Order: sequence, then C-alpha cells, then structure tokens
Amino acid sequence: MKFRFTIVIHFWLLFLVSLNVKAQETKESFYSQATRAVVRLQHREDVKREGQDRFVSGIKSNGTGFFVHAIDSLFIVTAAHVGRQEYDLHAMVPLKREAGGELELWELRLPRSEWVFHPNKGSDKTFPVDAAVMKIPSNKDWGSVAFRYCEKDCPEKEYNQLSNDGLSPPAQVVVLGFPLDIGLTLKEPRPMARHGIIALRTDEEFIKVEGKYFENRAFLIEAAMFHGNSGGPVIHLPLIGGNLQMAGLVSASNSSLTYAVITPVSRIREVLDIAKGKVVGKQGWFRSNR
Repeated sequence: MKFRFTIVIHFWLLFLVSLNVKAQETKESFYSQATRAVVRLQHREDVKREGQDRFVSGIKSNGTGFFVHAIDSLFIVTAAHVGRQEYDLHAMVPLKREAGGELELWELRLPRSEWVFHPNKGSDKTFPVDAAVMKIPSNKDWGSVAFRYCEKDCPEKEYNQLSNDGLSPPAQVVVLGFPLDIGLTLKEPRPMARHGIIALRTDEEFIKVEGKYFENRAFLIEAAMFHGNSGGPVIHLPLIGGNLQMAGLVSASNSSLTYAVITPVSRIREVLDIAKGKVVGKQGWFRSNR
C-alpha cells in the first residue's frame, strides 16, 4: 500500500512538504519512516589487538544507503566508493509487519558481486560517476519504506521523487546519514538530518578533490557534514508547497566538513535503469538475532 505524510521543518520559515513512500498506510512520522528508508552500510571485521591471544569481532561502518522502489522492484542505493569493496556489506533495517505494529530488526545482506555501478569509469583526470545500485528482494510480509522512482508514468496520486536535476543555488536541502563519531555516545545507529543549501552548480568539470575532478553534473552543497555520510540522500524541500524531491547523494566533503560534493539524481536514475534488468542473486533479508 502507499501513503502520504507530512513533515514541518524550520529553516528561516516553516516548510510543509509531502512525501510518498512504499509502506503501510499510517500516520507514522517522517523521521520514524526515515529510520527505515535510510540505512547504515557496514561490515564485520575480526581484530586481534596487541597483547591479545584471540580475535574480537566488531562492526565497522562504510557509509550510508537508502531504498528506492521502482514499479515492482526494490533497490538499495549508495555511493560507488562505498559499495566498491573487497568484502560484502550488510545493513540492519527496522521493519514492521503492519501499520502500527512493533518494529523488528532484519539484516539485509549485500554481496559485493551484486552491485551495479555507473558505466562512466572516469579517467586519469576525473573520478568515476559515484553511484551504485543493488536490486534486492522485496520483503512483502513486512513494511518497507523507499523513495519512489517512476521511469515513465507514475500511478495515479503518486509522483516521481527522482525526477530531475533542475535545482540551482540557493535551493534548500536536507541531508540524511550516519555519523562515525560526533563526540557523543549513541545507544544505536540512527540517521541524522542536517539542513543545507545548494551552493555551486556549473554543469562542467569544476570541482577538484585530491588532484581529480568530479564529473560535470556534480554540484556543491553547504552543510555540516561528518564521516560516514557518504552515500546518504540529499533531499529538496520546496519553500512553499510542492513535492519533496531527491537532489542526489553525498560523494565527498572538504577537510573542514562544511561542504559536500553531490552526485546528482540523474546519475542515480541511470544506474537504476541498468539494475532493473538484473536477477536477484544471493542478496536477501534475514531475521536478526539482536
């Protein structure tokens, strides 16, 4: 089933926006649903510290991902540099069986061989396009929350949340992601939200990081960033009315973590269109023991 809910956010005035996602029909808050639509991508790592005689297993974060629903398929999206590892990733996802039901933690396993990357592999002067997608099985008995992508026409009373690259400075955005370390101890990982603005867009190879340019569609936002934000969604909230739209995903930030390079939503759509024809492999949902 599909539903519509609203969120009120303060920039210098009140914004009222609507978000359509794939989930149960409910009055659940925006942030509560965001905790199920935006996930931390991580891996298990065995570490043997000096002086110890055994390995200790721990969880290491790689970045942030988010779910996208297109027609009858479900995908997870992140930055290519997050997915491009020599080991598999997984995400712990809170799911509900029905509206108003209790949350249950599920593990989504993401084999490294199943990622689909953008065909633009870059060059000695430019980075590859930083978008990766994996087609995953729908967990039909449990409510999944996802951004909506309509390749062509959307069903009645819905709209495409991954529609265009038309945003220009100083459009307001919200960034969602998982921090590695913010100087505070959190009981468990939860996505954090920050306000920002689109600060620079040139439509040419203009942004250079560590000696290489990002591709011409990439743009800059000004926002408080943190390590672990890579792959997180950047969302545009219209000033007055209108629909919530995805602007892109986080690819990099400056050393002071005050600006971020964003891979635009058009690049995400291009990878989704490639991944839609994939057959689901070993990736899948498993009940968590936690």
